[in-house]
Amino acid sequence: MSPDDNFVSQVTNLEYLNGVNAVATQNMGPRQWMLPTGTNSNYSFSDPRFWVGPYSRSNLGLAYQQALSGPSQGICLALKLQSDYLAGQERSCRLNYLDPVRASIHAAARRAGHALPDGVLGRVVRHVQDILAAAERAQSQGTAT
Repeated sequence: MSPDDNFVSQVTNLEYLNGVNAVATQNMGPRQWMLPTGTNSNYSFSDPRFWVGPYSRSNLGLAYQQALSGPSQGICLALKLQSDYLAGQERSCRLNYLDPVRASIHAAARRAGHALPDGVLGRVVRHVQDILAAAERAQSQGTAT
């Protein structure tokens, strides 16, 4: 199995853009926009359709589902790593083109969700509590390593 083509394309493009922009910061050339490969130029940055192709993780997701039913955990790890990297790169790229109005709208929804007792922050605390409780149970049973 080889890495996902879209993953390799985005990483290679990012390496290229960083090289060009490293030279540009030394006043030795123009700076280029940090855009991923495969964007849909028929749409503006603020239109979600602009971003559909570059960060598509559907092929990785399908391969991951298939790998889960197979014997190889290494393949699952490689697929998740590629998918997570593309998701992180997408978030980073979108932040470059985020305007203050849109940022405040996104922040408002996120903050509202974070404020809920059963929201992500509360769940993180409960997740840690569950892990610690499981570790204590394992210790008391003599099964902890």
